[in-house]
Amino acid sequence: MLVENQNEVEVEVEKLEVSEVKACSKIAKSVHSAWSSGLKRDAMINQASDELVALTSTQPDYEFLKAVQGQVIQDLINLGLAVDSANTYFSYILKQAIAKHSFVKPSKNTKDSARVAESRKAFDEKFKNVSLENILVDLKSINEVIAQDLLNGSEVKKEDLAKQKELTKARDAKSKNIATEQKEKQKGNIDKLRNKIEGFLKIDSGRINKKGNPIFEWSIVNLDFAYRCFEKKEEVKKFLASLDK
Repeated sequence: MLVENQNEVEVEVEKLEVSEVKACSKIAKSVHSAWSSGLKRDAMINQASDELVALTSTQPDYEFLKAVQGQVIQDLINLGLAVDSANTYFSYILKQAIAKHSFVKPSKNTKDSARVAESRKAFDEKFKNVSLENILVDLKSINEVIAQDLLNGSEVKKEDLAKQKELTKARDAKSKNIATEQKEKQKGNIDKLRNKIEGFLKIDSGRINKKGNPIFEWSIVNLDFAYRCFEKKEEVKKFLASLDK
């Protein structure tokens, strides 16, 4: 098991033969040439896509393609690309292979999809009622344990690494959910204020629409008043503050 960081990605090398690993390195070198030479970039990406199709065929097995992808990306990182750049350039050669060779990206095995969905459901259920604060406390604790093992030169326990990975995933999921909820709440508050403000600035025109509902239109008088308030917003703020005393 590899711990993901800036210089490592999970690569299932055992799924590839030695000759296939060498072919991945060849693909990576072509992409690296594209990355380091702007003038030859397109030609190198085109060459890398040819090499990819030569290795995988135009209709590869899902697991084999993922293993090739992981190996190529790891080779690119070893050549000096950042993780994001390595992923981006691999997507370039995939797109080129699709356009030039009618390459077909395989779908994930249905059984694997069901297993992943079940695993995600179990994960969500496990942390559903756990607060972000408690997750952060537990994550800090396990990080300290791992750091101490590394400091002492001891081998980090697999179960500690697994727990660290799980808690990190839970932290990220909770943080994302909280950010989404805050964004939705903010949008709701903005919508309410917008409706209130429009209610102040619009007046009944005396006409009705096709559904028989009254038509409201902007009032020049009210808009002029709002404009004057914004022009003198500092004075208005002081006046409003005086009302609260």
